[in-house]
Amino acid sequence: MDSCVRPRADSGTDMEDDKRRLVSKQGNYRVRLENVDTNILKNYLRDAFTTLLDAKWRWILLIFVMGFILTWTVFACFYLLFSYINGDSLDTLDSYDHDHCITNVYDFTTAFLFSVETQHTIGYGSRASTTACPHVVLLVFLQFIFGIGVQCLTAALVFTKLQRSKKRGDAIIFSQQACMGIVDGKWQLMVRVGDFRRSHLVDVKGAGKLIKRTPISNTNQEFLDLVPIDFKSEGGGDTLTLLWPAVLYHTIDENSPLWPPENLHLFGDFSELIVTIEGVIESTSRVIQVRTSYLPDEIVMGCKFQTINPGIDEDGKYHCSYFDINTMCPVMQNTPRGRRRVDYLNEQFMDLCDWSREITLWRELKSRKICGDIRFDPLLKTAPLCVMDQLAGDPRVAVCAAKYWKTSEWSSYFTSVNDNILYIVSYIVCRDFACVVMSC
Repeated sequence: MDSCVRPRADSGTDMEDDKRRLVSKQGNYRVRLENVDTNILKNYLRDAFTTLLDAKWRWILLIFVMGFILTWTVFACFYLLFSYINGDSLDTLDSYDHDHCITNVYDFTTAFLFSVETQHTIGYGSRASTTACPHVVLLVFLQFIFGIGVQCLTAALVFTKLQRSKKRGDAIIFSQQACMGIVDGKWQLMVRVGDFRRSHLVDVKGAGKLIKRTPISNTNQEFLDLVPIDFKSEGGGDTLTLLWPAVLYHTIDENSPLWPPENLHLFGDFSELIVTIEGVIESTSRVIQVRTSYLPDEIVMGCKFQTINPGIDEDGKYHCSYFDINTMCPVMQNTPRGRRRVDYLNEQFMDLCDWSREITLWRELKSRKICGDIRFDPLLKTAPLCVMDQLAGDPRVAVCAAKYWKTSEWSSYFTSVNDNILYIVSYIVCRDFACVVMSC
């Protein structure tokens, strides 16, 4: 039975890795726009509603409060101005010879209260406009219409901001690493995704883009080419069901930009894989997008994700653990086709191999029985591909090599079926190119 390996908890990206990404692991685009039109305020005001939606909540609440306070204050000033022109004051409040524009309005406080009562149709009854000042009646109509507009705008802004559910994407998690291997006889690029909210996304689809960087001569700039790739569900459909963690599959065939799989150094041409999940929120019917990225050294070769299936507890309820969401199992490729891949890569990297030195060291290593005595550094740094093709004949030496890679900058996994039969996973990912290792 194959042994599966779970990445270390500290296998997250460091600052150097983040600098290489176009999209961060959290899904944020790392692109800074420069030399934009100097009249940037005008550009934002053309789509003011979207600009406000993109603002932080503290600004939304400030606009919500200030929108009401400003309208109350502005119309209160107009009411007070018309009352002053009409000669309204506290002394003429009980006079029968003077008609007030607004009853019981004689200072800013009473004018402000009348403005609030008018805009929100409170109607306490102590203050009201009269026919003595027709322009005040017109102002009341204007405030009523304007007040409805302010209420609708602020309510729509807050409601839409709440409905966007921007934090809903935090419940969507991706595997720390992607993997490549042969599944059901086909080469597959695999990414696992899960949703731990009770209300799941519906109509979930996955898509990806490979970033190809081409340096521009005589400059410090690069040409970025975004190559799209498609992802399917485990059953081959376009949509995913995220009741429990699911795996996205990209089949590497003649139509894939990753073809042919014999070119295991293919991710040297592509510097980043961006994976996007799009779905509809079940409770609000809003569309949401979540994305992440993988660098070449975050794509493990010769592995597939361990199967996660829900179980049934004593109460008859299904349960599913996310503990193994990042766990991968090696995919054994001990086939004639795999041997041809070894020969192909040996020809490609023949200039890296010192065969006389390898054979001498191979004989020395084969006679050793203690793994701790074997030194791989001088050999593997110069000719890792050819050496592993030689070392694959001895299980003990192969395990020593696997232990070396496991503790070095190379990524590898190995497993034991019993005390005598040992396997190394078919592919070992290097930083510059991929090395093929056959089963022992």
